[in-house]
Amino acid sequence: MYMLDTNTVSYISYLTDLFIFLFQQISKTILNQKTIPLPFLYMLSSFILSKKG
Repeated sequence: MYMLDTNTVSYISYLTDLFIFLFQQISKTILNQKTIPLPFLYMLSSFILSKKG
């Protein structure tokens, strides 16, 4: 069984917090403006694509 070291765990929790924060900001923006800002969409899509690739 593979145990994660503390650096990996803190990095994963940091990424999770960052993703939740971004998601909340995007949700607020969508609720306020009813539109998705293109830079946010571009950053999010490029981030997801880089993770998949």
